[in-house]
Amino acid sequence: MKTQEIPEIHTTLRHLTASRPGTLLGGATRGDYTVPAHLLDLYTEIQELAGTPAGPGTGLSYNDRNRKAVELADEIGRGFAYNNAQLLADHIQPALDKLTDQAKPVVKLLGRYAHEPNPTVDLLVEADDVRHAYIQLGDIAIQYGNIRAGWRILRQPDGQDTIDPHGLLSPLAEFKDLPDAYPDWWNAANQRGTWPWIGGDRGKLAWAIANDVTLWAPSAQQQTHEWETHRGTTHKLNPYIIGDKSHTNV
Repeated sequence: MKTQEIPEIHTTLRHLTASRPGTLLGGATRGDYTVPAHLLDLYTEIQELAGTPAGPGTGLSYNDRNRKAVELADEIGRGFAYNNAQLLADHIQPALDKLTDQAKPVVKLLGRYAHEPNPTVDLLVEADDVRHAYIQLGDIAIQYGNIRAGWRILRQPDGQDTIDPHGLLSPLAEFKDLPDAYPDWWNAANQRGTWPWIGGDRGKLAWAIANDVTLWAPSAQQQTHEWETHRGTTHKLNPYIIGDKSHTNV
């Protein structure tokens, strides 16, 4: 029976970096959010192993080093594969709360400029702190996008375990109690209406902050509860939604 070849340590590192767990580790390394410290320690151990001499005269064989790296990478993968609801609550939601606190004074200082996707001539003649805030909001929006990406990765194993028909793309999974802030949300979510912001993450973030809308990172169970709480608001806008038997075409 042929012995399975053990991947070279740099190959293991490359595959880990390109994987979903690797993306989460990258986000934590950048400071976008946190992850369990022991998983970062395992990642550091692989990197240190990669820089450790191996082979004749070193006391460490290539196979032993490579095998250890594979074991550590597998342990990292398992660490991100279970208890994801707790990971969301302990690491992603706090990152969103911190980002909200950072964004509030920036959006307030910018005023109408916070809702403009591109700088205008008027902005150029504003004070330095206002122009700096415009750049700062762009950086915050990039971090927001990275946090949302981390949330989606952690939700992947149970991404379909919600009755919300929009799944991971649902606006209810991004803004808590969205219908209270924007009653026409259902039409906008189904491309029959428009959202109240301009642009991508930057405009979306500025609108949420300006209107005190809570950014959140729900688990599948929390998202389902949010859908069940607000699905009634969709009936006024579109009676033919999933689950409404009172307007069946015959």
